[in-house]
Amino acid sequence: MIFKEICFFIYDKSVMEKAINYLCHVNWKTNIFKDNGLIIKKGWVNGLHIKIIVSSDNINNLERMEFIVHSYLENLRDELMKNNVEEIDYDKFENVVNNLAILENYKGEYLPLAAQFSISSNEYNHQSGMKDAKIGIKEEEILTELFLEVGSYYYHLTSEQRLIFLLKLFTILGDYKSLSSKSTIQPINESYLSYKSHLEGFKQQIKHYPFETRKKILNNLEVKNQVEEEFINENFGEFLNHYRNDFKNYEEIDKGYLIYYLNAVKELDALYYVGLKNNQITFNQGQSISQFYEDNTDLSEFHKSINEHVNLDFYNTEEVLLGRLLVNWFYTLLPLFSASVLTKNKLCNLVCRGVERVENKNYLELIKDFSETLDGGIRT
Repeated sequence: MIFKEICFFIYDKSVMEKAINYLCHVNWKTNIFKDNGLIIKKGWVNGLHIKIIVSSDNINNLERMEFIVHSYLENLRDELMKNNVEEIDYDKFENVVNNLAILENYKGEYLPLAAQFSISSNEYNHQSGMKDAKIGIKEEEILTELFLEVGSYYYHLTSEQRLIFLLKLFTILGDYKSLSSKSTIQPINESYLSYKSHLEGFKQQIKHYPFETRKKILNNLEVKNQVEEEFINENFGEFLNHYRNDFKNYEEIDKGYLIYYLNAVKELDALYYVGLKNNQITFNQGQSISQFYEDNTDLSEFHKSINEHVNLDFYNTEEVLLGRLLVNWFYTLLPLFSASVLTKNKLCNLVCRGVERVENKNYLELIKDFSETLDGGIRT
């Protein structure tokens, strides 16, 4: 299989949203993505961009698809340039890309920045070190199909509504019972530990930022408006119950999209389950929880509590590894929804707040509750 990526560089957020809406509309009219196995992603290496990946066993077919995608993107560029001629502050976006490289611990080359509205084609390497190529391709196809189904709806929401929609998706994933689960505890309570771990790790990561910068970031992780406050304090438990009852009496307009998302999660769960069984997915020592504790001496109080109360061998079980794969897939979905690293951590914070409120417990009590269900690292 031969792969090519076609990247369309757009730095203005509102213009990027118009471009994504256009691609969703094109797919709705032509079904071009699914019919041709195209994959859509967003990236930041060499500048903020939409990336469309084409693949084929046949070089002639690959070139044909590359030409079609180029044509769509060139037409889109012509439309966008009619009303968007503002100069781009490339120094500003170079700082953005530098910060993303730090936050994501990216080790490759990511500069110089490409020009606004430029289109480039390159070979694409889909291989991730831990996954078989077929699994990597399939998960990207599932992501693309989900986004194209949900994207037009999402981008017509207000910023407050978008966050709540993403919060619902993250809550569903958190309470999803995977194929390998043997748990007697509610999945959301286990996911709480994962989400809280990610959040506290992020806070430790920015600990050495300048005080005002850190203060601003931490403030943005908290509830910012009445819509968020109402969902966490009043509607979080109710939404969990709707999910646990298969949305039978749920009457919100997003019901169909939530069910479509849940079906995508189920498909991924089955894909990862088989992949782990067949050794098509492997985790190395550097990705283990024990390695995390060896590499980090400046631990949060939360991580110290986990180390004290929970047998870390549990984090090497198939169930936990499968859960990590699903959460990591969700994180790769967020850029398509124009959700930043900050938004990702805010989602972790808000779900954790919701769980704490429903359970009426703090993180230490939830850790102790969880550890009581473990026997030698394996759940009873």
